[in-house]
Amino acid sequence: VAAVVEEAGYADLPRLLEGAIPRVAGLPRLLVPGILLAGRLWPDFDPWAVRPEREASDLWKEDVPLFVIHSTDDYVIPIEHAKMLAAAHPEAWVWILEGYDHVEAFAHPEYEERLRSFLQQSREEDPQR
Repeated sequence: VAAVVEEAGYADLPRLLEGAIPRVAGLPRLLVPGILLAGRLWPDFDPWAVRPEREASDLWKEDVPLFVIHSTDDYVIPIEHAKMLAAAHPEAWVWILEGYDHVEAFAHPEYEERLRSFLQQSREEDPQR
């Protein structure tokens, strides 16, 4: 992997679901641990194993550039997840926007230029990418 662009992603699935299940399904927070535990009943699925925050840390250790893009107005994934990903990769490029819904950053007038700049710098830092 030469470089990674992450837009509107989550850092930790259990943490995301802990907030989303009560909000979306209207269920009490008390039921969330049981729901997550039930997720383990599906073959090859472990909610606790889905933690992109760890992968962001691995990318940093492997010197792979990461660009985190997120909006403060994302109604699906809270902004704290972008901050967690950025903290896991101390050299990440981070672009926090305002006024854009989930995965709508592409509509920002600077989107293409910022993306191009990130990819170009990543290539310049390591031409083998």
